[in-house]
Amino acid sequence: MSLCTLMRNIMSNTKVEIVVVDDSGTNVECLLPLLVTEGYIVRTVRCSSSIVETICTIAPDLIFLDITISGIDAYELCRRLKENKPISDVPVIFVGAQENGIDRCRVFESGGIDFVSLPFHDKEVLVRVKTHMDLRRVRTRLEKQDVLLEQGNAELVKAEQALQECDQRLQSIVDNAAAIIYVKDAHCRYTLINRKFELLFNVKRDVLIGKTDYDIFSKEAADVYRKNDLMVLKSGRAIQVEEDVTYNDGVHSYISVKFPLHNVKNKNYAVCGISSDITLRKQAELFAHQAKEAAESANRAKSVFLANMSHELRTPLNAILGFSQLMQRDASMSATSKKHLFTINRSGE
Repeated sequence: MSLCTLMRNIMSNTKVEIVVVDDSGTNVECLLPLLVTEGYIVRTVRCSSSIVETICTIAPDLIFLDITISGIDAYELCRRLKENKPISDVPVIFVGAQENGIDRCRVFESGGIDFVSLPFHDKEVLVRVKTHMDLRRVRTRLEKQDVLLEQGNAELVKAEQALQECDQRLQSIVDNAAAIIYVKDAHCRYTLINRKFELLFNVKRDVLIGKTDYDIFSKEAADVYRKNDLMVLKSGRAIQVEEDVTYNDGVHSYISVKFPLHNVKNKNYAVCGISSDITLRKQAELFAHQAKEAAESANRAKSVFLANMSHELRTPLNAILGFSQLMQRDASMSATSKKHLFTINRSGE
């Protein structure tokens, strides 16, 4: 083995801890130099009443278990190790001479992952160790990914629930609005309408979603609505326009405020409209205008009438005023008569 290969193996095997369970010392003598040379940390454990606790405390990455360990059945020990959560996933490789008769079925039934027969080949042992370490790393990585995936799924479920709650709140808000509220996507297809829209146009929300104005309005009206919607989507600015809608009782006028909705990339992806019926207001404005014109016409007629009446009254009064002025020149008239004549002249002026 070259020096570069040895150093690379040592670096890759750093902090990989292996426990060799052996009473005779034979396996230790064979495995310890081989594994240490490859950069593994090796600990030896002898059989005792606290062997399970000892191995749990070490928490190794791999265990070599002597099939002939004294004081306890090796297969039973393997089972007990697998029952301990901290080390239940640690690979256990049984080691024994062929003449001792390793029961392969019991190896796997007890939780063992592999076995090595004595005498063994160094390269074979190292390959087995590397293979099981790689498998454990992959398994550990997969388990971590599973945990992350479960967490991600849980967060996704929460996000979906939050989004549904947000949608429900939004729908509840718009459903209780007095105005007509709706949202259309970039292709002018309805994605949201409120209850007022449903009631006025006699259409169900589930039926209209995904459809356009051409599915419920006349082509002439839909052309106007589409033109205004595209204007908002193209300019990215809000507009206020007057739009007409035909009902059974005639044409109603609406003042519509339309504005774009932006995504996180500030791209216009939809248009929202809030439309309020101004038909009664327009009718009131028309009635007020007509009443104003009628009042102005009556005022002009009154002025003409008064002018004519003034002319008609002025004509006979001129003669009376002239005659009273002549009588005032009569020196024989009494003061009382002259006072009356003065009153007549003053009233006629």
